[in-house]
Amino acid sequence: MKTQAILLVSLFLIAAAGPAAANCTPPATNAVAAAKAQVTLPPYLTEDFNSACEKAKKEGKLVFVSLGREICGRCQKFYGFVKNGQVTIDPKKYVFIRLDVDNYEHREYFYSTFNPPDRRLPFVGVMDGDRTAVKEALSGGHTPGEYQKLMNEK
Repeated sequence: MKTQAILLVSLFLIAAAGPAAANCTPPATNAVAAAKAQVTLPPYLTEDFNSACEKAKKEGKLVFVSLGREICGRCQKFYGFVKNGQVTIDPKKYVFIRLDVDNYEHREYFYSTFNPPDRRLPFVGVMDGDRTAVKEALSGGHTPGEYQKLMNEK
């Protein structure tokens, strides 16, 4: 009897909430969608690693690599710096590539190439079109000035 009463109350509450309650998505999905909606990155961004390297090599540019997660606060903070102009990734010098750390192949390649002192996200580095690190990488949260310095160093 108690179980039936709980079931009836639950059904009543669902019905009272309306159709929106039946279409809700899990919180993790909402968090990822919200993170993606927060940041619109420059048009010279690519998410295809091979295309970025080929483009850089063909055009005589470097590849500015960001390895992170959609639901990483420090990663979204970095992308926010780029979006609002606090960090300027010059499309005349760089092909900007943003990759997901959950891709095992990309993650291990970048960690072995750049050998950062720790593995905190976001991971940011500069390499040439031949996939050779040309500057020391940064990992973890940094200031806009530190990111800009990485790009401006010779």
